[in-house]
Amino acid sequence: MPSRAPPHAGRRLGPDIQYHLRLGAISKIGRATYSATRSGLDGLAAEVAADGVLANCVSPGVVDTELLRGVYAEEQFAKLGRSVPIGRLAQPEEIAALVAWMAGPENTYISGRATLIDVGFSMV
Repeated sequence: MPSRAPPHAGRRLGPDIQYHLRLGAISKIGRATYSATRSGLDGLAAEVAADGVLANCVSPGVVDTELLRGVYAEEQFAKLGRSVPIGRLAQPEEIAALVAWMAGPENTYISGRATLIDVGFSMV
């Protein structure tokens, strides 16, 4: 009988960090499909844990990027920053620091988490 084990069975594979908008945790009208697919992380985390894979998701709020600055006029961009509880947008390095920690050797047991990193913006 052929083995049903995946080809990577028995090897330690390492972390799987997914990047999702916060809509995976806090949905909006018209975004049900996106939100539903995000919930697949729970099943994925349980399925791959035995292979040493820690499957997590980072869901940032509004991040100060060149792309975002190109979409908004300067005054609108400043207003957007003031609408965040901390009074400013996230910097890409702040998001990257969480991803690096989740994927690094310090994380040995956190899996199946969708971590909002938005200083409470999704709560207001």
